[in-house]
Parts: sequence; C-alpha cells; structure tokens
Amino acid sequence: MANRIRTLMIMGLGALSAAAPAAEVSGGGSAERGRQLALKVCSACHLVASTQDFSPLLNPPAPPFADIANRPDTTRASLRQFVAATHWDQKSLPLTMPNPLLIDSQIGDVVAYILSLRKR
Repeated sequence: MANRIRTLMIMGLGALSAAAPAAEVSGGGSAERGRQLALKVCSACHLVASTQDFSPLLNPPAPPFADIANRPDTTRASLRQFVAATHWDQKSLPLTMPNPLLIDSQIGDVVAYILSLRKR
C-alpha cells in the first residue's frame, strides 16, 4: 500500500500541466492551482474536494482538507511547515504523511486552497 501511494504521488507530480493563471489569494498562492494539484497529488489519502472522483485509498483516510482548514490552530505558516516537512516513517504504523516533494510555489498554492475551505 505504501508503494502504491508513493507511486500515485509521483505520477500526480509528473502529470502536472501548466494551469491557466488564477487569482492569487492574500499571502500568496492560487487556491485554484492548489485544488488542481491537491486532486492529483493528495487525493490518494485525503478527501481534497467534495467533487473528488474517488475515495481516498487509506482506511481510515487522512483528515479531509476541509477539516484541516477549520481546525482552530491551522494557520498559513503551520500548513506551509507541515506540507514542506517529511512525515513518512515506513517503520511505524499507521503510516504518516509522505513528503510530496512540492516546490515552494506549489506549497503556497496547496496552502491557499486549504485555507479557502474555511467556513466563513
């Protein structure tokens, strides 16, 4: 299962294409580019969007992005740090989040998307 998830993430990164310019959100990053990227890279484990084509492979799944966005301690800085850090430890179960190997602008886009899911 770990190899399958890693393979899906690598395939998702390789399948990324240039997205049309999208509006930048305050603090940097495009929520629309972040949504597109997260659907390709993160949806194997997380419910990224309610319109997602398939359910996450993990059982139980990783936290849905909307839940992460609405945690009281979620900030732009905490999300950037978490997404950029390596969390994969194949020696421990349950498996934790792998490092998706995103570049800085992609991290900003994913963070912008997650923050866009906050309830107003």
